[in-house]
Amino acid sequence: MKKIIKAIEEYLEREKKYLKRQIKEEVEYKNKIKEAEEREKYLVKQKRELFEKMLQYLKEFKNKKEFKEMFAHNETVKICIGKWGTELMPKGMPYWSMVLLDKDGFLYYKQGYKFMHGNLTKLTLDNYNMLTYEYLRNVYLCFKRRTRKNNR
Repeated sequence: MKKIIKAIEEYLEREKKYLKRQIKEEVEYKNKIKEAEEREKYLVKQKRELFEKMLQYLKEFKNKKEFKEMFAHNETVKICIGKWGTELMPKGMPYWSMVLLDKDGFLYYKQGYKFMHGNLTKLTLDNYNMLTYEYLRNVYLCFKRRTRKNNR
C-alpha cells in the first residue's frame, strides 16, 4: 500500500513539474508574440513616416527648376532598381523592382522578372505597403542622391 501511495506522490510531483514547465513555456511564447506584434506596428509606423517624408520631399523638389531639367528628354526617370523584400519573392525566381518618377511628380513601381512582366503601378498611400521598409528607404535615398547629382 505504501509503495502505491509513494508511486502516486512521485507521479503527481512529476506532473506538477511538467505543468509548471508548460506554463512557463506558454508565457514565454505569448511574450514573443506580443514583442513581434509591437515590432510589426513600429515598422508599419516607420514605413508610413518614411513614405510621407518622401512625398513631402518630392513635393518640394517638384517646384525647382532641376525637376523640369530631369524631364527635358524623358517622360519618366528611373529612381531605383533593386530586389524586393524576401517575403515578396517567389522561390527560385529573382523578382526585381524598379521605381520611376514621371514628369507630373508621381512615383510608379514596376515589378517583374527583368521588367518584362508587370505594369507600372502608381505608388500611393494605399499600396506603398507592397514595398518593404528597406526597399522604400532605398528608393528614398536613391531619389535624394539622384536629385543632388542634378543640383550640381
